[in-house]
Amino acid sequence: MAIPELALRVATVMALRGRTLVGANVFDEPFDPIHDALDGGAEGGGQPVIAVFTSLTVAKVMGNDYLAAERDIELTIQTYLPDNVVLPGGLKVDTRNSGAKLIMDLIERQVERVLLIDQTPWARMRQQLQFCLHEVKSASFIVETQSDLRVAARETVFKIDTIAAPNFGTPLGSPWDEFIVLLQADAHLAPLAAVISAEITGPDAAPDWQIAQAALGTLYNVPKALGINTGLDLPVEDTVEVDEIAIVNEDGGGIVVDDGSIVTEDD
Repeated sequence: MAIPELALRVATVMALRGRTLVGANVFDEPFDPIHDALDGGAEGGGQPVIAVFTSLTVAKVMGNDYLAAERDIELTIQTYLPDNVVLPGGLKVDTRNSGAKLIMDLIERQVERVLLIDQTPWARMRQQLQFCLHEVKSASFIVETQSDLRVAARETVFKIDTIAAPNFGTPLGSPWDEFIVLLQADAHLAPLAAVISAEITGPDAAPDWQIAQAALGTLYNVPKALGINTGLDLPVEDTVEVDEIAIVNEDGGGIVVDDGSIVTEDD
């Protein structure tokens, strides 16, 4: 689950940057998200801030299919306001009083636009990662600092079912290949691209049959019962080339399949 959760959070941060009244002040799980929203002294100078977090994740697993489980990820978007915000056109809104709700509503509308219909590469990537949106909860609150400053804030929690996690030791498929390309294109995120790519495609000590077992979500002893766990684990020089396979029914009938056979549903 970690890869879809990480990708959803990063894509949300990158999709929101520069697309709302917050500007570029969108951060991935900051330690102190209200720091940049403070007044900055008598002259003011604080900035609106969006902080993106992921918290609770619940996976509803069928059998042992952990990678493809239906997963509910709680993605939280918190917005913090300075003492005033200047709207396009020059209108200055005091957010320490009644203006806070106005600004919060505008920012929330802009966030909705980004998440639903925006056409930037990161927004489109995020839309691919989201399989289903189950619930949205929004609440406004006030943060009081030790210096008696009151910072207006809003928290919106999205309960999201993401796409399945990528399998282990496999080539990058869509949309993970696109996600890696977007990471590589950003100077700060480029080092992360190699790490995530290696986690998906890198060599693994597990044999092929066990990687397939994890992808299918079968019990550990199923490959053994099918007789495929040992052959796939043999060195190449010890394997035997098979020219044909006979499929026999209980009544003695059946078919023989070789490299020239064409098998249809009727067969």
